[in-house]
Amino acid sequence: MVPKRRIIIVDGVTNAGKTTAVNVLRKQMPGCTQVKFSDYYQKNVQRILGRISSGIDYVSLDKDVVQKAVDSNLVRYWGLLNTIKSTPLDDYLIERLHPTDYVYQKQLFGYVGSFEPIEEALNQLEASMVVLTVDDETLKRRMEDTLGRRNRRHGAS
Repeated sequence: MVPKRRIIIVDGVTNAGKTTAVNVLRKQMPGCTQVKFSDYYQKNVQRILGRISSGIDYVSLDKDVVQKAVDSNLVRYWGLLNTIKSTPLDDYLIERLHPTDYVYQKQLFGYVGSFEPIEEALNQLEASMVVLTVDDETLKRRMEDTLGRRNRRHGAS
């Protein structure tokens, strides 16, 4: 009998402990394919605009630029889902996916596209999602620590 494969998505706010949770799960899933989504729109928008800039005013971006950036992420999602479908025995451990993108679309562009087809595909694949939460005080402490480490490593941003 072939063991049932596992597809686990770990999502949540920045500094909620996603990477820590994924590292623990990876030990329970030897040989799994690990995927991490990050930088949802900054790199896409920079590529579309043809320039590197950290001070992008996302709300005032041309609608065509926004749509191209959103479409680029959808291509990434469908590419991953098609890969998962074509490898029916492989386990997958995914850090961040469309729930984070949902938040970024609302925050950066003021609207949210439909993620229902992605949800349906994940349901058909019997994927499990873990959404991590964190209380405000812990989040504040973790962000101060993370920003402190990042600033020591790369300089203040």
